[in-house]
Amino acid sequence: MAKKTFNGENLPGWDFAKLWSNLRVPDLDVTDVITAQKKNIDAINLANKAAVEGWQAITKKQASLWQSTLERGGMVAQDVAAAQGTSDKLAMQAAFATSSIEEGISNVRDAHELVAKTTNKAVDIVSKRFIEGLEEAMTVVGKADRMSTTVDK
Repeated sequence: MAKKTFNGENLPGWDFAKLWSNLRVPDLDVTDVITAQKKNIDAINLANKAAVEGWQAITKKQASLWQSTLERGGMVAQDVAAAQGTSDKLAMQAAFATSSIEEGISNVRDAHELVAKTTNKAVDIVSKRFIEGLEEAMTVVGKADRMSTTVDK
């Protein structure tokens, strides 16, 4: 059995333009099909890049929040330990708990906005390409229709 060679994209090392052109599909411009598929792949790559960048930003934000929470918690623990009366300690702990809850809610909102922004960016890229693909398909169909009308005359 002959050993198969692959190109750098995990696809057999075939020339798809030659394969399609040998199929003899009437009025089909293979170059248009291949160009459209390349654009589709580029759009998917851009959407993936946007998603990865967004998730990296979210992860970085989470790490920053954890660090500041730990630092703040340590400082509060020291302050509570240094406080003299039980009521002072309880008041400090209650203030810390209240501010932590408020900060947590704010952080969740920020994270939600980052996720929504990332998702919207990726969806915008893919939907724009989808619309362009439909327009390209209409152009190809129009070309094929004009070519077959000219051949029929």
